[in-house]
Amino acid sequence: MLEHIGDVKRPIIKNGSICFPCHSLESIRNGHKKIPLDNVSSFQASKLGKAISCHRCHMPRIGRDKYGYSWMDHSLFGIQQELPQVVIFHEGVEKTEIEKFSADTGQWLQGNLPVLNLAETFPNEHPTLNVIRLAREIKESVKVARGGNHFSMGLETKAVSDNSLKLKFSTLNRKISHDFPSSLFANITEVWFELEVTDAAGRKIYFSGFSKDDLTHRLGRIEIDKWGQPITPADSLKYVEIINKKFLRPGIKYFETYSIPIGQDARFPLKAQYRLMYRRYSNDFAVWFSDGAIQSFPARVVAQKEFVIAKNI
Repeated sequence: MLEHIGDVKRPIIKNGSICFPCHSLESIRNGHKKIPLDNVSSFQASKLGKAISCHRCHMPRIGRDKYGYSWMDHSLFGIQQELPQVVIFHEGVEKTEIEKFSADTGQWLQGNLPVLNLAETFPNEHPTLNVIRLAREIKESVKVARGGNHFSMGLETKAVSDNSLKLKFSTLNRKISHDFPSSLFANITEVWFELEVTDAAGRKIYFSGFSKDDLTHRLGRIEIDKWGQPITPADSLKYVEIINKKFLRPGIKYFETYSIPIGQDARFPLKAQYRLMYRRYSNDFAVWFSDGAIQSFPARVVAQKEFVIAKNI
């Protein structure tokens, strides 16, 4: 135990550099092509990345052992949260544990997972030591990893005419200290914006969701082959080019625009549900990884907000 605590205090843990060899990897494929990953450079450039280390977010303190102590959760949130369905379950982990991890993941992605702070780690500790721990927490800005939505959404502009509705939404990455989405390999994680517009009578007049072919409202880089088609995980060596390099960068607003046809019978005010959706592993990856045992992984809502749109703007 004490040896492990000593390891955690080492600089390579505290500054996150233990994660960098893989997460700053440049994959050499097709003989000469290099595919740079974006995790580390964006993390190092962000203000949050200078204040906290990787494990403060990806290994949060979310529970206590039977002695009342709290330790960092080693499930690695954001990295392998869907894999227990395939791997750990077959190694004998109880289904209830998998279901709890899945539920915790949904809360973690939205920034709503209750996390213990460092001062609460040892409940019977001397008050002075708790004050010291709390001061360290404030210095390291751990509040970034403790609750509160990672993203904020806004409706920047809206214009209504007799037969069309034009909307411009913004999304701000408030608390993720690297570009989002981020993955070791492209075409595995899927992130997109979803928009649903209904009128005052409850009728759906517009919906835009996930599409493999239309990348307009998709985030993340897409690797393609020489024919311009997205490659599959099994064909990663066929990489030729990267397209659709769109990310939510720390502290920078990202914009999406929509032009929506509306009928004369649409009743105002309209309601627009805007969502940021996240699927850790694509369906192609699910089938390939599980050898067909799993056809898809769940799509999770990372952020959402409802906007009311009056006709006279």
